[in-house]
Amino acid sequence: MGFSLAGLSSSQIFGIPVGSYLATISWRISFFCLAALAVIFILVLQFNLPETKVGKSENGHSFFSNLSQALKNPATREMLVVYFVYTLGSFATISFISTWFNHDFGLNISQIGTAMILIGCGQLLGSVFAGRMTNQFGFRKAARIEFGCLVVLYIVVPFAPNVIMADILCAIIYIFNGFMFPLLMTCLQNIVKDARSTIASLANSAMYLAETFAGAIGCYLFNVFSGFFGIAVFSAIMIILALLLGNRSIQD
Repeated sequence: MGFSLAGLSSSQIFGIPVGSYLATISWRISFFCLAALAVIFILVLQFNLPETKVGKSENGHSFFSNLSQALKNPATREMLVVYFVYTLGSFATISFISTWFNHDFGLNISQIGTAMILIGCGQLLGSVFAGRMTNQFGFRKAARIEFGCLVVLYIVVPFAPNVIMADILCAIIYIFNGFMFPLLMTCLQNIVKDARSTIASLANSAMYLAETFAGAIGCYLFNVFSGFFGIAVFSAIMIILALLLGNRSIQD
């Protein structure tokens, strides 16, 4: 799971900076390049993606049967709430880092893209070593360590004296986020092992819903509070809440 999410992190390392550099030419260029790449990937998938059985999962049940089975499980519902709360805090931060860098430190588009490379490297590093962290401490202890470190880092990051320190702290935050995403997803999929793809779909739905709310809440907090303080405190509160909720749900 960690290596799969490492691929997602890699896109942040390369995609955001490249998009930022292209945007310095014209904001339209990034969209044209994205559309061209999408066409290429559609052709690649058309000829390389294996055929799958439509309507039935690997356990022989329909999607709705698996969905009902997953949602009737109290442990699944609890972990989805934990995942939602955690991603709400995480996305509130990541959605407004670039705005913070521009507003408080005066970085332009290309400079923000360069700064995001380090943050993306942090998440990639965390994703790659997530499995080792879990094997070392177990799911529950690893979650407590990672949640605790995130709370401290979120409280500290608004007080960064310069953009270099802010970028380093954000990168460290996303090392721990890189640890957490695979851990939570693995916990979710271990609950109902016969419906892993359905669980993954539910987790993605929870994540995108959290991202929507994070954007709205983060926008309000950024305008009301000075600098990054409001967003960072909100993220810390969400992580504490996820820790309290997950203390029972996350099992070794």
